[in-house]
Amino acid sequence: MDSLYLYFPVLFLVLYIISRHFLNKLQNLPPSPFPALPFIGHLYLLSKPFHRALFKVSNRYGSVVFLQFGSRLVLLVSSPLVAEECFTKNNIIFANRPDFLSGKYFGYNFTSLAWSSYGEYYGENSKEAMLFQDISKDTINTTPKANILDFLPFMRWFGLHSVEEKMMELQKKRDNFMRKEIDEHRRLKTSGSFPSAEVVAGKKKTIMEVLLDLQKTDPEYYTDETIRNPLLAFSRLLDNPEILKTAQTEIDNQVGQDRLIDESDLAQLPYIRCIINETLRMHPAAPLLVPHLSSEECKVAGYQVPRGTILLVNAWGIHHDPKVWEDPEKFNPDRFIGFDSVKEGCKFIPFGSGRRGCPGENLAIHVIGLALGSLLQCFEWDKPNSEIIDMSEGTGFTISPKVQPLLAKCSPRPHMVKLLSEIGESNNVRHHNST
Repeated sequence: MDSLYLYFPVLFLVLYIISRHFLNKLQNLPPSPFPALPFIGHLYLLSKPFHRALFKVSNRYGSVVFLQFGSRLVLLVSSPLVAEECFTKNNIIFANRPDFLSGKYFGYNFTSLAWSSYGEYYGENSKEAMLFQDISKDTINTTPKANILDFLPFMRWFGLHSVEEKMMELQKKRDNFMRKEIDEHRRLKTSGSFPSAEVVAGKKKTIMEVLLDLQKTDPEYYTDETIRNPLLAFSRLLDNPEILKTAQTEIDNQVGQDRLIDESDLAQLPYIRCIINETLRMHPAAPLLVPHLSSEECKVAGYQVPRGTILLVNAWGIHHDPKVWEDPEKFNPDRFIGFDSVKEGCKFIPFGSGRRGCPGENLAIHVIGLALGSLLQCFEWDKPNSEIIDMSEGTGFTISPKVQPLLAKCSPRPHMVKLLSEIGESNNVRHHNST
């Protein structure tokens, strides 16, 4: 009798796993890995970086997979056709966001543009820069622990309750930082002494001025993530010098050598856009798109998807799928020549799609284009040695940082030396007059 009691937990576990498996089939739910363990579900399948681990799951079980992450139901999509179905046919149903702790504390209790439910709220200073970087690092380090509580809420009993206190403290720091910056810029703007950014072609507003003018714009979309993409582009270009030369030739032909590239030139530089697109294909800023939540039961790819299911679209997986892209691990900007994003659907979705696509897409493309174009126009670039650049990824939740920092050699292009000297002298004069 005692031995029977010992076997009872094992028997219960086996019956639970088998019954859940067959129940899923009876409900016409999407394919699900076997087994789904009690309490943790399929979390045992995860490893870092998550987008690669989930890509392996999709390769094994299909492009539409039904998962259980702790107490949460998850629909994993890694097919452009199914992603398009989610963002068109079921667009409104998947327009909500899950109630993650990140949205509660960093999304102003789910009221920010990124984290609000569908229909709601739609209408340099080196010292400060270092403070903001510290806040960002703390946020990145805290978010993984918060994700554990999102899917395994019982972990609060094992010491993770302090995570929410840390998140509240971080949000206060973020609020104070932004409040001081906005107040200072508003004061300078009101007094008429705002130090507007100067460029060769004329006067431009600073990003903070634009934020103050728009007011309703969510600053979380205008992070420094977009600044990392030119660095990733350079990492690829340095290993492909013929592509780098093609881009420089396009700039020389379209812009000339007597002025710097300007925002108005970007439309005439299609190859630069191809390089940006190919970089975003290989290194999307959000490998797993920001999660969506189904507001009601729906059908996806012929399967039933319950209400309250989290939708995870693996953009990195779609971008690296050999069934979608030929030779996906090769850096080849030519694949985007004549690319029609409307006709191609969700083959290329670095900024998401549908009603919750990133509103900062155009800004990001312009920032990356101007930064990349200016550096290519003004300087010659080369690697410090003949070795292939290490593109090994770290374990970030957004764009995975390179394990090894990028090192490159640069020198002014001969025909740009005079213009660069004039710009340098002009900047020195302005600096002298301001002091």
